[in-house]
Amino acid sequence: MLLTIGTPHSGHFTPQYVNCLANTLLLPFCSYEVLTYEGCYVHSSRNLMMNNANGDYLLFIDTDMSWTTANIQYLIKAEKDIIGGLYYKRGFPYGPVVYSHDGNTFKPMEKIPERMFQCEGIGTGFLLISRRVMNEFKKEEYTADWGFPFDPVRTGDPGVAGSYMMGEDLSFCMKAKTLGIEIWCAPEVIVKHCGVIEVGHPL
Repeated sequence: MLLTIGTPHSGHFTPQYVNCLANTLLLPFCSYEVLTYEGCYVHSSRNLMMNNANGDYLLFIDTDMSWTTANIQYLIKAEKDIIGGLYYKRGFPYGPVVYSHDGNTFKPMEKIPERMFQCEGIGTGFLLISRRVMNEFKKEEYTADWGFPFDPVRTGDPGVAGSYMMGEDLSFCMKAKTLGIEIWCAPEVIVKHCGVIEVGHPL
């Protein structure tokens, strides 16, 4: 099995990320390729990585994440098309980067189940995507309607009260749901988001 690890960046990698990546590559349980793209627009980097990934799976890992090889193994063994680990926002209110949807907007989930569960949206900081999903997003009829997978989507018409541009992570999740693809969160996989200092949350 080939796993593509994809990391968008702006030229800076935290020491935690570098150490974890080195440990992952030195203690392999599969074959790896690592793609990194530097740029100002994260969604463009993610689009490029998904388009150029050769792996059976693509694992996005942000430069401010800390993880273990066991975390990666757990996500792969779950055999889900889209599944992410649990981590928390770096800024107030420091909630989990997992979302529900009320029919109009995404909202951070307040209560996280103890075991793997389906969700409406999840962050891309530590997110595993299957080859099937990558192939679905490459179909011409889909890109004609939605553009590229991580291109931001506006929730309503410009100028309408409450309309806003969603980030690349929730835009991707919304597009995946239109394809009937399930989105999963594995709270058993707690990855560390460097810089989170809220008491009671993983560091």
